[in-house]
Amino acid sequence: MGELTREQRQARAAALLTGEAERRTRAQAELAAATEQVRVAVLAARAAGITVRRTAELGGVSIDTVNRWTAEAAEQRAREQLLNVQMAADPARRGHALALRVTETRVRAGQREVSLFTARPGEVAAVLRAAYKGGPTLWPTEHERAEAVAAAVEAGDPHPVDVAFGYLDLFARLVLHEPVEAWQQALRPHLPPWGRGAALRGAEGARQVLDTVLAAVHGALAPGTVVLAEGELAIVAEARWTDTTVEAYAVMPADVRREARTVPADQVATAG
Repeated sequence: MGELTREQRQARAAALLTGEAERRTRAQAELAAATEQVRVAVLAARAAGITVRRTAELGGVSIDTVNRWTAEAAEQRAREQLLNVQMAADPARRGHALALRVTETRVRAGQREVSLFTARPGEVAAVLRAAYKGGPTLWPTEHERAEAVAAAVEAGDPHPVDVAFGYLDLFARLVLHEPVEAWQQALRPHLPPWGRGAALRGAEGARQVLDTVLAAVHGALAPGTVVLAEGELAIVAEARWTDTTVEAYAVMPADVRREARTVPADQVATAG
């Protein structure tokens, strides 16, 4: 073979450089992924109560790194919590916040397993926004919302905001308890064109989400609670509200051959 030309040497050098650069990029990506996995494991170890020093030893990182990751995770949780609470305290976004808060749940009682909150969050949010818009202005003042947000952040729980919005949520729930034709007519002017079909699919989920929130505020039984209804094992599916009091519950009997039925509230108790 003859001596390589200048252009050939440059081509080989360029190919070698490109290959090594790509290998370094892959190695950096692998290192970043591995570091993230260690970070997640470090946070899990701290959450489990393992000391900072022992966590650092097991994770092969410094104590400063453990403390930094722990502080950053706490700050991130605080930011997310504040954003979630602020969304729940915004009348225009509360429906979206509630729709995201409650996820699909499977509950078993006896021979029956029931799936709850199965509607898509977007469909539930559309129904809730329309239900809120369809009635009187019942949401708290700006000052009351700010106080509720501060209390919720301090408590680490959205309950203070739910209490402040109790009448708005209750009104929406009572609207959705009307016959289908009635609430469809009430919601139609406030639904976007794409949401008119979603209302049929999301209404059940919206009722269950509101029942969950209102149950916590007023001390009622939330959907998914396993109960004894008139002495029989069942699962709460929905509540029937009269003002702030539940007069009855729609329950799914534990016997899979039986349909849902409505039972007076005083005949329903949690199954111990």
